[in-house]
Formats: sequence, C-alpha cells, structure tokens
Amino acid sequence: MEADSPLSLKNTLAQPGLRRQEPAARILRAFMHSPYSGGMRKSVHSEEYQLVLAKLIAMRKEAGLTQRALAKRLDREYSFVWRIEKGERRLDVVEFYWVCQALEKNAKTVYKELVSAIESMSGRAPSKKTRKRPRS
Repeated sequence: MEADSPLSLKNTLAQPGLRRQEPAARILRAFMHSPYSGGMRKSVHSEEYQLVLAKLIAMRKEAGLTQRALAKRLDREYSFVWRIEKGERRLDVVEFYWVCQALEKNAKTVYKELVSAIESMSGRAPSKKTRKRPRS
C-alpha cells in the first residue's frame, strides 16, 4: 500500500468519524514495521534448518548417546536437547560448537558439511573464492 493511496492507514486514521478503527489500524501499523514482515522467514522452520537438525540427531545417534546422555555431557537439562531436536528451540553458533564438542566432532568440519549440503539443496554451486596474493 502506498503512502499517498486513499486506502492507506494514515489517511484512514485522519478521516473524521473513523476513530473506532484506530486500534485495528495501530495493530496493522505495528505489523507493517515488524522485522518479520519483509518476507524473510524464520530459519527454524526452513528446510535448511531441518537439515541441520537431522545432522545433529544423526551425530548423536552415531555417538551412541541418548538425548539424556548428551544433555548430561552438556551439563544441561534433558529438555534442552529435546527442544533443539524437535525444532522448538533454535541452536546458536556457540551452542552448536558445544554440541559438536560433546559429540567429539570437529565443529568446523560439521559446519562445512552442512554448508555443502545446503548449497547443493538450493542448487547453488559452492563458491570457490580464490585468494589473490599480493605482489612483492
């Protein structure tokens, strides 16, 4: 909706007699400025993040650990691991590192494998940046 449009929120609120619509307009206005209204989806619901979760679960099972055993290694409650694996809680980078360490995996290697899988999933070829050496 354009700002100059007769249907814009600004014009609707400015018209006399339409004050009863103000609460709804305020809600709509707040949504329009929301950081999630720009078309970017939450990563926890993306196919890419599901791939990350599948990798973490596979690594845990490969290590022969239950969710409870992994939680104990992380010195966290069992629900911490459960919520991550079910996609109810997003794993940040530091926690990803800690989980990899608890599973005795190299976080850098696991990350590279995930990036490669995500790039192949999206149809993009992995970028091969060449480093230019300074001339001496």
